[in-house]
Amino acid sequence: MANWPAELRLADYIRPGDTISWSHAGAEPTTLVRQFLDQRHSYGGPVGAFLTGVSFSNILAPEHADVIRFRGIGGLTAPRALAKAGKLETLPKRYYEFPRLIAEGLLPIDVQFVTVSPPDADGFCSLGVTVGLTNDIMAKARVTIAEINPRMPRIPGDTKVHVDRFAAAIWSDRPLVLGPAPVEDPSPSVMEICRNIAGLIGDDATVQIGIGSIGVMLPKMLMDRRDIGIHSAILTDGLMDLVEAGVATGRSKRVDTGIAVAGELVGTERLYAFADGNERVALRGTSYVLSPDTFAGLDRLVSVNSALEVDLSGQVNAETLGGVNVGAIGGQVDFVRGASRSPGGASIIALQAVAGNGKSRIVSRLADGVVTTARSEVGFIITEYGVADLRAKTVSERAEALAAIAHPDHRAALLRDLAEG
Repeated sequence: MANWPAELRLADYIRPGDTISWSHAGAEPTTLVRQFLDQRHSYGGPVGAFLTGVSFSNILAPEHADVIRFRGIGGLTAPRALAKAGKLETLPKRYYEFPRLIAEGLLPIDVQFVTVSPPDADGFCSLGVTVGLTNDIMAKARVTIAEINPRMPRIPGDTKVHVDRFAAAIWSDRPLVLGPAPVEDPSPSVMEICRNIAGLIGDDATVQIGIGSIGVMLPKMLMDRRDIGIHSAILTDGLMDLVEAGVATGRSKRVDTGIAVAGELVGTERLYAFADGNERVALRGTSYVLSPDTFAGLDRLVSVNSALEVDLSGQVNAETLGGVNVGAIGGQVDFVRGASRSPGGASIIALQAVAGNGKSRIVSRLADGVVTTARSEVGFIITEYGVADLRAKTVSERAEALAAIAHPDHRAALLRDLAEG
């Protein structure tokens, strides 16, 4: 434990008007964040918080906005209550753009919190299970404060940071934040969606798959493939299973051959243990994972992303529902572009045909008018009712193809809306 305390007086490091940011997902420094929130009236004035990625901790609440201005990449960054209360402002930018915004000072971040492993014999800690924007922020922040946790694994990749880089640190031997529990019994519609997606993924493909029920089930349907590669924003338990089974060897990747590359791990303790010191895994920063130059070296890249609704022209909304920001642009557009330009690749947007309230998610017009992925970028739209290949279709042909994969109860209304213009 060395001489690191369990708590800091953060007013010694935070000034009025500062913007504070912290690592997300499994690397969220929850002990430091709680201290930041508890001490929020001691900083001498309002401060800001910029939330960089998905959060599973449920620490933040609307009452914390009394002196903290919350901004972030979207509704995945904080509890939905924060967004519903109007206390979360969203920066509607592609995730790949954030490193440049930070580097050029357009998005200034003054104080950074990170969770790291204890230093090794040479003084190097590991950022562990999340990289994302961490190194970009560290290069520009005035102060970086570490929560040193012996449970943080050492993951290969862009994860090394010397302990001398930290202005201060605390010791915290707590369980790491885990991702959502895997859905072991997915619905029949999810199963059918995954079968439709799997039909577009052959041997030697490189895949990007996110979290959620599709992310759990789809890898199980790829177990008979050979030499799959992984290049994904997120490495999940399902993708880990493909590596462990010898399916995802990455032998056919022209870049990062033999290595599963991601920006972060989202999953269980088993996933964290698997990646600890595993040279078949590498976590890289956003500026590499989502780079067009990186995508240019990936053949047969199949990206699988989700949507809240898709209109009859192919426009995708993955951000807002009923006027509330519940999603994010994230890396969707970057992966859609990368897969669309990949020889033999496929860009897939997958969604269930109806929402929980029975409303169609294939719609004539996007309800909130928010377009995450433009129709010009879209490749395949997949529901449990089939596959709509939009790549070489006219506007009217797209509409007919999308109506055909809507729920049967809604197809007539969609076609009527199409006829009425």
